[in-house]
This record gives sequence, C-alpha cells and structure tokens, in this order.
Amino acid sequence: NLRRAFTAPVLTALAAAAVLGVAGVPPGFAYLTFVLGCFALGTVGQEFWRGVRARQAMLHESAPRALSRLVGKNRRRYGGYVIHVGVVSAFVAIAASTAFRIEVTQPLKRGEEMQVGKFRLRYERITTAEDAHLSRLAAEVSVWRDGRQIATLAPEKRFYKKPQQPTTEVAMRSTLTEDLYVVLGSYDRDSDLATIQAYVNPLVSWLWLGGIFMACGTIITMWPAAAERRATAFALGGARVPAE
Repeated sequence: NLRRAFTAPVLTALAAAAVLGVAGVPPGFAYLTFVLGCFALGTVGQEFWRGVRARQAMLHESAPRALSRLVGKNRRRYGGYVIHVGVVSAFVAIAASTAFRIEVTQPLKRGEEMQVGKFRLRYERITTAEDAHLSRLAAEVSVWRDGRQIATLAPEKRFYKKPQQPTTEVAMRSTLTEDLYVVLGSYDRDSDLATIQAYVNPLVSWLWLGGIFMACGTIITMWPAAAERRATAFALGGARVPAE
C-alpha cells in the first residue's frame, strides 16, 4: 500500500533534515535538494532491498547472488534506478558547490596565514625556476586543519618565452567532501608580498561520482539479455551462449 511504499523514503528524508538542522544548514535551495535527494535514495534503496529479500526468501540465494540475478533479469528497471542515483548525486553536488562555496583573497608576507573555511593557509616561500621555454614562479603554501598540516600546495605563474604569454597554474587538494583550490594572484619581489586566492567548493567529487553512476546505469540498461545474446550468436554462426 501507499504507506508501506513511502515509509522508508520519508524516514530517510526526515533523518537527513534532522542532520542538516544540527549541522546548521539554513533552509533554502541546497537544504531542499539534500532532503529530496535523500528521499529519492531511500526509494531506490528500498526497491533493491525488497527485491533482494524476495529472491532470498523464494530461492534461498545469498545476498550478492540475489542482487546479481535481480539486476540481470530486470536490467531496464534497476539500471534506471542506478541512473537516478547518479542524477541525485549530481544535483546534490551542484547545490552544495553553489550554496556553500567559499572564496578568500588576501595578500600575505612570508610566514603569514589566512583562514578559508575550515582550512588555514600559511604562505611559506616563493620558489623560481627557468628553462629554455619558460620561467616559473611558485608559492609554497602549507594547508592546516584542526591544528595539523594536511598538505603543501604550490600554485604557479608561468611565463612562456615564445609566445610571450603568462599563465596561472592552480594548485588543488581534492577529497570526497570538498575541493580546495589555491591560486597565486600576484607577487611583489621588493616586499615579498604574495596575493593568495583560495576557494573551497564542497562535494565537487560527487558530480563526477554521479557521472559514473549514470554511465554504469546506462550500460546495465542497454546490456542485452541472455536470450538476445543467444539469438545474436546463433544468427552470427550458431555459437552457444550460457543462460544466466
């Protein structure tokens, strides 16, 4: 019935809303996207769970085998569910990176620090290098969080000789929860003053993860069933294809 069908998704969405409230996420587009995304994931998870449990009860299969057979015999349905997971992941990533993006620009002398969200960046020094094609100017920036150093980044400015064109190379630290980008905006040699630009984009990796889910779901959906493969093999030369 309707109540049974929506109990798990609604509970998942309510749990997500509670967690977001405790985390201090204000109501808005991102908040609504997260809650609706959890509702959709709860629905998909419930469908997989019920299908696997039904096969285990009827055929006494192990959970991995039941899942494999369930998807194999209903490719379009469950491949579509996997695609939905990818879409949810992508929407959550876009909402988070739009609503909670942090940007800080600050001139620093050697040894000075700047705060960017939960990160503390310390400008350590400037290094230079030159070869026949270009010269490099790199700022060594240490990244700290919760009192410990977690990374050292080196954003660069490159000056190409032919053609004479400067470029900016962004240094990045990427995790599943957030990406930190550091840019060397400018540098004054006389004062040893470097202008550092830093950006924190939450959940960017989830956008790529969503793409992977969508690609996998598409492959599952379009993969031919055993009967179709046997018919194709027979038409091509009578080769036998084992049943699933």
